Amino acid sequence: QPGGPMTQRALLYRRAVAILCLVTIALVLAYASRSGNIGKFLNLSYSYEYDYGGRTSPSELSEARNFTLTNWKTIRSVAVQFAGANTRLAEQLFTAKEPVLTLSQLELQTPGGHQLNYEQLRTSIANATEPGLAPNIIHYVLPFRRAELQFHELLSLLAAFHLAKPLRVFLWHQQPVSGGYWSHLIANVTEPVWERTVVLARRQPPASVYNMPINSWRHRSDLIGLEAVLLFGGLRLDTDVLPMRPASRALRSAETVLGLQHDRGIGSSAYLAKRNSRFLLAWHLCYQLLDDSLPDQHSTLLPFALQSAFPHLAKIEIGGMHKPGWQAAGLRLIYGPPGSPPAWNWRDNWLINLWRRQRELQSPGATLTVDFNSVKQLNSAFGQIARHILFGNSSIQPIADARTAVSSTSAAVKPTPVKVADQVAGRDYVYAPMNKSYIISQFDKLKSSVRPFSGKYASRINELMVHKLPIVDTSGWRLHSPSGKQYTVAEVQAMTKPTAPYLVPNVAHYVLPFVNPQLQFHHLVCMLSGVWVMRPKFTVIWYAKQPYGEHWEAFKKNLTDSGIWESNVIMINRPVPTKSYSVPMRVKEHQADVIRMEAVLVLGGAYFDIDVVTLKPLEPLRRYPFTIGRETGGGLCNGVFLAAANSTFMCMWYVTYQVLDDGIWAAHSVTYPNTLCPMYSEHCHIEQESMDRPNWTGGELPLIYGPVRKWDWRKKNYVMHLWYRFHGKQYNMETIKYVDSTLGDMFRYVLYGNSTLVKKTKPT
Repeated sequence: QPGGPMTQRALLYRRAVAILCLVTIALVLAYASRSGNIGKFLNLSYSYEYDYGGRTSPSELSEARNFTLTNWKTIRSVAVQFAGANTRLAEQLFTAKEPVLTLSQLELQTPGGHQLNYEQLRTSIANATEPGLAPNIIHYVLPFRRAELQFHELLSLLAAFHLAKPLRVFLWHQQPVSGGYWSHLIANVTEPVWERTVVLARRQPPASVYNMPINSWRHRSDLIGLEAVLLFGGLRLDTDVLPMRPASRALRSAETVLGLQHDRGIGSSAYLAKRNSRFLLAWHLCYQLLDDSLPDQHSTLLPFALQSAFPHLAKIEIGGMHKPGWQAAGLRLIYGPPGSPPAWNWRDNWLINLWRRQRELQSPGATLTVDFNSVKQLNSAFGQIARHILFGNSSIQPIADARTAVSSTSAAVKPTPVKVADQVAGRDYVYAPMNKSYIISQFDKLKSSVRPFSGKYASRINELMVHKLPIVDTSGWRLHSPSGKQYTVAEVQAMTKPTAPYLVPNVAHYVLPFVNPQLQFHHLVCMLSGVWVMRPKFTVIWYAKQPYGEHWEAFKKNLTDSGIWESNVIMINRPVPTKSYSVPMRVKEHQADVIRMEAVLVLGGAYFDIDVVTLKPLEPLRRYPFTIGRETGGGLCNGVFLAAANSTFMCMWYVTYQVLDDGIWAAHSVTYPNTLCPMYSEHCHIEQESMDRPNWTGGELPLIYGPVRKWDWRKKNYVMHLWYRFHGKQYNMETIKYVDSTLGDMFRYVLYGNSTLVKKTKPT
């Protein structure tokens, strides 16, 4: 009745309608979530839900979103050209203006089974990447229809670990990988690198995208790779693409890098991009008109047209990615006998595409069914490339006995762990000679001497200090010239080997700051002093992140203008150690201690902190197997020291780092060597005043930074440790002329060859 009380029947009817509405909404949301289009129904983009936090700024998000919204019609017009059967339905199908990723049941974990949080992983990658560069990570989409790894896939993965040196390798898969080649891969990437680098990204192959069904495995793989790079950034590679060296800084600075497959096609088997690349966002939107029956439209032709529409968004790499091509002439250059015209120098390629599928289509039965043994005598460019990756030598090699072929090859690729003491025939890495028997004979004495300096580990000496010879893992080191030419450790050792009567190589080592590698003015002067006063045969620069800033550019320009930047400089990129042997290590100064010790232990030479100024050549000190300077009456300073590779004192000192207490300042680096050196005086030479004096104490620091010249640095010092953190003032090329102190005198001597103080004049 109008205006009357609600009857029981009417109330039940309303409740039933409300329940029906709620059930309908729940079913719609469940369908949307299951089909991967929850973002479409809720007007959200799945990828953008992950963008907040970390180092992604709102302005970056706004720029990406504004691009797709502003250019939506242009993107749709490109997509329509390749829509096939969906052309007539373009207006009804192409409705999303922001990408909707089709991720489902994504699981991220390490090979050891440790679960990884998406946000934390993405943030750690961003923090390890220099601003403005694409992250140094590689994405592989492994085959979904088989579990076993094949030979060409092993080649690609080994090349990634040993030649490209990525921060992370993402292996996108549906099922666990298995097989002999998979086992070989695990065995030949050292365990710390394998666990630290690999991300096992498990997800279901997409059955649809923007409500468009996908049955083609190629399209599913393409979409997974595209979404992987959108989420994390990095380099996406097919498993038949071989990375031959790291991506250059110039490539990584571009928002997106694509390679030409042919005159009107982009190769989707390899591309590099920053996270949320605007070009990749547009490419993903075009999948709204995917015709699953057309094999190359969305993977090759469409991105070419898209780049033509937005040329400022993607850099085209002409020769380094997909040359030679998949046509018959290109395949002959890869698989035919080398040297037949036209010649192809595969070493010039950043990436090498094997075009495995195209080769099999053009030559039925011509699969890549080679193995470790047969590839040794394969007379083709492919044979050379495979041998270069597997053995570090592209030349044809003798075939081993069939029963030992795999095991002998396993030994040729980098084993785990690498020991300083090992010298194994056939390995591409040989350390300098070491007095093993003497070092081992001193082991018990070393344990007793280091106990007072071991802090919380003093009671666990026998448990933790188990290695009698030093162990250095060099698998994460990438040795290269400034232009990117790769070296092995053995090659650098051969290049730097000293000649009689010297024991220490004429090499200067500098470890750049790995938290913020922006050089300051005093760093520039000190490094230039090492180059031009010491006159080393090679200057070795160790870095975890690419250095930058005006003073780094000035250092490069000075050496480039002098003609020695490429010929006399070796760059070594290595990860920052988080453990000393088995004990954790988090203090950055202790991490730097380990880096410098391993550098000189393996290669030999003189190590300098970047606040050590060189004042005289060091030839007299290079005759000793090990030299260090006195800092105070109770300490020697590892801020500058010289040693032969595998010098006996260095080996014994580093063995004691098995019980480094990260919570005690300078125990292992300063006070303990002051105890160890007198015990082994025949192996350790101490310079009392010429390296670390004046010291950092209140009584001596003014001798460096005060106006009174009471210290004759010209006569006393080979080098001077500046203890610059206690001073802190910054100068430049102009202001240093007027600095009235010993520091000013020394810096002017290095920069201008004249230490005279310039007097400021009053303006007239």
